[in-house]
Amino acid sequence: MRLKNLIPASLRLSYKVWQRKRADKQSGLLEKLAQQKTQQTSFTHTHKLQQPIRKSYLYENKVHNIRVAAAQINQVIIKPHEVFSFWNILGAPTKENNYKVGRNIINGKLVEDVGGGLCQVSGILYYLSLQCGLTILERHNHSKDIYTEEERFTPLGSDATIVFGYKDLRIQNPFSFSIQFQFIVEDDSVELILKSEHPIERHSIEFIRHNENDVIQVDGFIEKEKVNESIYSAEG
Repeated sequence: MRLKNLIPASLRLSYKVWQRKRADKQSGLLEKLAQQKTQQTSFTHTHKLQQPIRKSYLYENKVHNIRVAAAQINQVIIKPHEVFSFWNILGAPTKENNYKVGRNIINGKLVEDVGGGLCQVSGILYYLSLQCGLTILERHNHSKDIYTEEERFTPLGSDATIVFGYKDLRIQNPFSFSIQFQFIVEDDSVELILKSEHPIERHSIEFIRHNENDVIQVDGFIEKEKVNESIYSAEG
């Protein structure tokens, strides 16, 4: 039996959270993490991205979880060179933090877990940030592509999975002015608005897919420059 299997999952998670916080402090990143702020800022420029919320098993819980996350993210203003950390803003996805059981992809399989559906929030944040030239410090794609082309609501390669304590989405504001993410959540759609004090150029991203044996590699390009890479298992 492997040693880690003898250690309770809760203790392993606590250690991972502590380990990441210590690394952030040592690197100086901890002081750059954006926090929820109450001050008003005048944003006169916007970019928008909308995605459908597909109806599926535990659909109502997914919409609830997206709304809970959106309400917290909407309160964050990211100052120049500050870093938006998904989990630093949301905290643990627990029932105590008002999250419900939804569908999650864990180890390439669909399972029920508290906080299910939050990957659509992180995914739309990542995709719009990539288009608008924000600096991606940390992003993880899902290990497996579970959608058919008919079911897909966003290009393969534009997703961002998040696992509390283990996988975060971290986006840095590279500009000399503040920005803000603003969500509008309906029963069947989620819209993300990137607000800024000055204009931000938005780019189209071309995703090119390569299949080899049981692996799918997707590379994203802005014009001819590669801006991201995702690798998925294509196994049944």
